[in-house]
Amino acid sequence: MLLAQEHLRQFLPKILLNELVPFFDFAKQELANSGWENWHKRTAILPTSLSLLPPKVSADVLDAVHLALAKKTCLRGTYHAKGGKAAKEMKIHPLGLLVRGSVQYLICTLRDYKDIKHLALHRLSTVITLDEPAVAPEGFDFAGYVATTGSKYHAQGQIRLVARFEAETIEHLRDTPVSIDQQMSEPDPEGWATLTATLDSDETLRWWLLGFGSRVEVIEPEDLRQELATELAGAAGRYRRAEQPG
Repeated sequence: MLLAQEHLRQFLPKILLNELVPFFDFAKQELANSGWENWHKRTAILPTSLSLLPPKVSADVLDAVHLALAKKTCLRGTYHAKGGKAAKEMKIHPLGLLVRGSVQYLICTLRDYKDIKHLALHRLSTVITLDEPAVAPEGFDFAGYVATTGSKYHAQGQIRLVARFEAETIEHLRDTPVSIDQQMSEPDPEGWATLTATLDSDETLRWWLLGFGSRVEVIEPEDLRQELATELAGAAGRYRRAEQPG
């Protein structure tokens, strides 16, 4: 209970957190002098990538979104899209809440359209709950949506990735594979290992590969190899220009 209190604050509606306070207090009393009372202070979750500070979300917006999701009702609010010149008022059919990194997104449909949108909560304002019931697209399942497409950045389907890595940089993948069908060769005389795996072709994969810099070479698929080669060549050219005097 104390671990839940510490790590799930951003997921739980404030009204629910308030209702859970007696349970949290009871947990503290039960654990007192048991040897486990400080367990939540002796465990930690560390990110494996750069942590970004979360954007500020209005408490009123968060409360309205939580309430609408709980009651399955519509919202009316103003949304300022990234890069948009002006905010737009819209009716929102909430479907679920997705936390990606440090940003919370409301998965929803807008007005009478059926295509699914992701609205960043920090870009929402003047949100009110409506008495009108929210309507989900036929057959929509939030858990299934997140598992297949909702958590992906610009998903393009699955690919068979073949890449050569400096062996030391991916040794941890022998314990924590990137896919169920991952295969990794033993290091060759030059200290490089070949990784083969079926992965989603999306921005997350590209960021992961680019993070290895010169310590990885994508072999297949060819279009991904060329895409990353162009990206890295552009970066190298920019660094060379920066080093030139004047």
